[in-house]
Amino acid sequence: MNHSMPETNKATSATWGVGDELEAIVRSLKDAGVEFEHYDLPGARRDGDIHVFGNFKAAWFKDPDGNILHVNSA
Repeated sequence: MNHSMPETNKATSATWGVGDELEAIVRSLKDAGVEFEHYDLPGARRDGDIHVFGNFKAAWFKDPDGNILHVNSA
């Protein structure tokens, strides 16, 4: 019998649109010890842990099981 853990999702598994609160939420999560993912995405620049696509901003992080979570300015 195989008791290995299932693999985690390699794509974003949950997304929250948080509007103008994005920067404050990212700061609070970082202060709580959350490490953010950094991606090299076409058309994006990074401002700290936040990826900026014009007026749209986004940040990704992983939960303890390795699932990718996403907050954005939508």
